[in-house]
Amino acid sequence: MYKRTIRGNCVWGENSRSLTAYSRHDNGGGPLSHVTQSEMLAVELDAPASMSKSQPDRDELQSGLGSDLEPEDLSPVISWPAKPPSTLPPCPQHFYGRDDEFEVIAKQLVREESCRIALLGPGGIGKTTLAVALAHDPRVQAKYGRYILFLNCDGLPTPEIILRALAASLRLGSSPNDVQRALNYLGSLGVPVLLVLDSLECVWDTVHQESVEDYLNQLSDMSHLSLLVTMRGTLRPSRVDWTLPVAEPLQPVDLHAARQIFVNISRRVEPTGDVDTLLELLDGLPLAITLMAFQAQILTAQELLRAYYKEKTRLLRRGRNRRLTSMDVSIEASLHSRTIQKLPEAVPVLSIICLLPNGINRTRLENALPSLQKVTEIVDALQQVALVVEDPERLGVLAPVRAVILERYPPYGAYLQEIRHYFMRLTEITDILGDEATESVMEVLREHFDNLISVLVHFWRAYPGSDEVEKLFHATQRVAEWSCRTTYGDPTPLLMAAHTRLDEMHRHREAAICAQRLGKVLQLQIRYQDAVSMLEKAKAEFIVIGAPLGEAQCLHSLGSLLCIQLRYQESIPMFEEAQRAFETIKDSRGSAQCMQSIGDALRMQFRYGEAIPMLEKANAAFRAINERLGQAQCIQSHGDLLRMQSRYRDAVALLEEAKLAFEDIGELLGVAQCTQSLGDVLRMQSRFEDSIVVLEKAKAVFETIGESLGVAQCTRSIGDALCMQSRYDDAVPILWSAKGVFEAIDERLGAAQCTQSLGDILYMRSQYEEAAPMLREAEAAFQVIGEPLGAAQCMQSLGDILRMQSRYQEAALMLERAKTAFQTMNEPRGHAQCLQSLADILYKQFDYRKAVPLFEEARVAFDEIGEQLGAAQCTRSLGDAWRVQFRYDAAVIMLEKAKSQFEVVGSRLGIAQCLQSLGDVFRMRQQYQEAAVVLQKAAIEFESVGDPLGVARCKQNLADVLRRQPQGAVLTVEDLITRLTTRGIAWDVTDSMRTPDKVDRLQFRPAEDSMDSLPVAISNDHEDDASNVHPSAPLQSASDRGELHEDVIRRQYSAAQTLPLEPERLVGRAVVIDQLINGITSGDVPHFAVCGPPGIGKTTVARALVHNPRIAQKFGSNRWFLDCDGVTSADGIISSLTTCITPT
Repeated sequence: MYKRTIRGNCVWGENSRSLTAYSRHDNGGGPLSHVTQSEMLAVELDAPASMSKSQPDRDELQSGLGSDLEPEDLSPVISWPAKPPSTLPPCPQHFYGRDDEFEVIAKQLVREESCRIALLGPGGIGKTTLAVALAHDPRVQAKYGRYILFLNCDGLPTPEIILRALAASLRLGSSPNDVQRALNYLGSLGVPVLLVLDSLECVWDTVHQESVEDYLNQLSDMSHLSLLVTMRGTLRPSRVDWTLPVAEPLQPVDLHAARQIFVNISRRVEPTGDVDTLLELLDGLPLAITLMAFQAQILTAQELLRAYYKEKTRLLRRGRNRRLTSMDVSIEASLHSRTIQKLPEAVPVLSIICLLPNGINRTRLENALPSLQKVTEIVDALQQVALVVEDPERLGVLAPVRAVILERYPPYGAYLQEIRHYFMRLTEITDILGDEATESVMEVLREHFDNLISVLVHFWRAYPGSDEVEKLFHATQRVAEWSCRTTYGDPTPLLMAAHTRLDEMHRHREAAICAQRLGKVLQLQIRYQDAVSMLEKAKAEFIVIGAPLGEAQCLHSLGSLLCIQLRYQESIPMFEEAQRAFETIKDSRGSAQCMQSIGDALRMQFRYGEAIPMLEKANAAFRAINERLGQAQCIQSHGDLLRMQSRYRDAVALLEEAKLAFEDIGELLGVAQCTQSLGDVLRMQSRFEDSIVVLEKAKAVFETIGESLGVAQCTRSIGDALCMQSRYDDAVPILWSAKGVFEAIDERLGAAQCTQSLGDILYMRSQYEEAAPMLREAEAAFQVIGEPLGAAQCMQSLGDILRMQSRYQEAALMLERAKTAFQTMNEPRGHAQCLQSLADILYKQFDYRKAVPLFEEARVAFDEIGEQLGAAQCTRSLGDAWRVQFRYDAAVIMLEKAKSQFEVVGSRLGIAQCLQSLGDVFRMRQQYQEAAVVLQKAAIEFESVGDPLGVARCKQNLADVLRRQPQGAVLTVEDLITRLTTRGIAWDVTDSMRTPDKVDRLQFRPAEDSMDSLPVAISNDHEDDASNVHPSAPLQSASDRGELHEDVIRRQYSAAQTLPLEPERLVGRAVVIDQLINGITSGDVPHFAVCGPPGIGKTTVARALVHNPRIAQKFGSNRWFLDCDGVTSADGIISSLTTCITPT
């Protein structure tokens, strides 16, 4: 006979599986095996080892272990193995986010001396996964080989049973001295051994703690044995010399690692936003993420989100209820530890902390629960088992743990009443906003906002008593009002819970007020349809109960919703109806608010003459009742109106005044909006760097209060400021980012403005084919939402694109339409820009007589509104107009002035263009040294702003300068090449006259050399410019020009011998030819030059022109074609022309 004691189920035998049977735990592991160690306890054998068990005994064991366990697996073993069998679970399949911890511990394990390491942290944090992964590391395997022993202590109640289980897993046989046999065996090994004790807290955090530490001390004394233990909590056993540096408790994984775990288990590819929202709810707890990922094999992330809000804990388990497959079991293991069991108040306090998603610091917890004794001891105990975590500021509980605790151990009793009253009293501090303590009050409310919502929602759902409803209602209104004023947090769940419960309790007035407030919150959240529905519902409820004030307030809110949707015309009657209702009940504040709203609606319709008196009237009404917020808002609206009129100086004064007023009353939204408007003013004044600094400040305030619309608007304005500085590479990603935010919050106006700005950047980069569709898309969006200013700006840009494509007639029509629209809206900046573009069209058509006064008109308009960039551009254009009319002195004055203006506003492109034009003036004056220096600077500036075409033009003109300067010049070709290459500008001597390949059209400009009205085509196949015909050459002799002209008038000539062959084919130049022919035959273009790089087709165009029937009909035989290749002076041209002219 033999005596056996079976507590649970166990496995013994030579062919048996290891005592440690592992399931694939949720953050990685091996396949499920037949039995877990939590289902096995000790077997004490007193009989001889050879004695066999009876069949009933075998049946009993097999029944408990599973039907697939064979009887021969139960054979007893007493042999001493030469090498221990492997007890290590499979390597985790999903192991992410622990790289740093892994590397530190792996290095400790593989160093020469042994080590002792404790992996600590809450349940489900991934301690077991990390331990198994470390054991499978090739470096660890190389050191320890098969002497890696892994033992799961879960379910083993005493240290002796753990050692017996270890002996069994080592197949040391069974005897009364199993514990000592195991210790002796481990001590006798002469090779490195790694012993992993998983879930050691299950036996350590019990009455056997001292005994456990004694055995750990014996194990740590073995010089060849390294010890790795995993334990829930934050405390390590004593009497062990833990290896330094000791590992800190494991922290939740970051979002990137959480996403990797989720995707690799779920095998779903879904929109990142949906998955991230779900993962953020799980607080980076690997076990919760793993369990949710298994659910995602069936459900989408959106479906899981909806289900999680309703039934959190059901989703946090799978399969059998085990520590590694269920959050419930994992948490229960911690709750049943001796540390918690000896403090009866620990679980009730834990449930209170779980009610606070933002957590709470120790001092506030003591204040909130005045009846709680032993606060420090209880909190320390909860931390020791890692159910509560503490950062430097507060105590908190991970979200999945909170969900389980609140479901299984909901808060109750005196502690619940105390926490409710504490947070309801906390809402009363909203009444002191506006005094010196504003910022500290704001900080407290922000810190506890989510806690307030959670506690008050819990109170509403728990059926408050009739004596508590009034206080709870007022607390709810205070929180919601503060949230609306500061746009911080989301009070929607609180208002919905309050409305539902109040309606059930037949407290219809309070329910209607909650519905009204909820409508305003939904409006701020840009959920306009939901807001309209809720406000209409509230209005109906107020009518039923006879509450005209509530009805009037709902009318005003509905009008505001129409304004937000840019339906200004429809909003005004709604505001007027609300104003009459307020006046009927003698509500001065409501009446003033309606006047303010009407003024804003008129302002947004550009009806400035009506808007200003209305805003002033509203301001006076607010002042009469000492309503500081309303006064500040009226001043802000007036300042924005002046800004829209480009009256920047007056606008800044009012916006600064409004900003100070908002700061005095703690109205951060108003502060941010005024700062944003001030930044926009600086941008419109071309003070771009200052503008970006101010806009960044406004953006930071918007971010602080959680105002995503303001953040996106500031981001867009920053992108526009960068664009105005020609920093397109910086601007594009910023504008795309802002556009994404606008689209996410369904803000169509902002999205359209970003599309417009991106289209403008493409236009500025000469990518006209890509820019035009984007601008048309933006224009259509503006028209749909009723935004005439944006539509006019898009028309203006489209007109400018047509202008740059030399489609002058279409461009002029489009720009005239835009100019008219700007005039209608009284928008001077757009009007001035259209004048500038129309002037440029005339300039490009060589009509300087009309272009110059139009440039002057545009420049004056820009000066009047303080638009320095536009004024500088017009000044440069005037300089260029004087330059091409040979009025070089006037041109230099204008170009130098424009250059200075561009330097003030920081426009490097404008500076480069002025330098290029000045260089051309010097070149025309044969001041080659000055021309070379200036053109070199221009090339460098063009390179800095990424304008290769500008660089190429400068190189082209520099080549001409170098070719023409006299022998012995100070600046040689080699000098110039050296200077440019050191500044990063490539220079190919053999190709120095070419412009970039992207120039695929002819360039036209008036001939610099006047020959009166005689149409002479000057061609040079080997040079890409007619600049060798220079007004400073001997042609300046009036007698030469006069004699030639007189000779031509006196005689008829035949051009037959000078005309080249007509080109056989002319592809892609029809528009150019038609433009030139129209100009020549109408007399509008008496002189012209065909310019472009070699091979572009200049000579072909000239040949086609002189053979064109319309040209032949107009000039008959008075057509000559001169090849100027080799001609180096005006005298040479005159000589050649005189030679080829033959009297008829």
